[in-house]
Amino acid sequence: GKIAGNDGGMLGESWEPIAAEIANCQAENLMSLLVRLTQRFSISLSATSIVLVGEDTRGSSPRLADLVERGAIALGARVKRFRPCTTPQLHYMVRSQNVDNKKPELKMYNEDMSTAFAKICEILDEKSSQVLPTIRVDCANGVG
Repeated sequence: GKIAGNDGGMLGESWEPIAAEIANCQAENLMSLLVRLTQRFSISLSATSIVLVGEDTRGSSPRLADLVERGAIALGARVKRFRPCTTPQLHYMVRSQNVDNKKPELKMYNEDMSTAFAKICEILDEKSSQVLPTIRVDCANGVG
């Protein structure tokens, strides 16, 4: 699993020890740990949180997503799931929600990427007399 930062980028490296602490916490100590973290980072518990969950095509993904959803709901958050969903799509959805203040939809990602690809093709067409580099796409694991 991966966690995106609230701006849609990668979660900052400084959060890795905190994520490890949460992941390794005994169930009976989890709530007290979460309370300490909310106090430490001045996180408001009165604000409604929305957790965006993306599932890829691996067999373990639905179960992991179910657990994330159940945990988020237990803590009072709303959950929106995307399936199937690549990591870049999930980052895009988080950014749409938190930075661009748009309702996150996979359709928007597909439209924006299609538009960007069409623009690239126009540029390449204009420069067709030049030798262009090869484009490689990495579709390892997951949705690819």
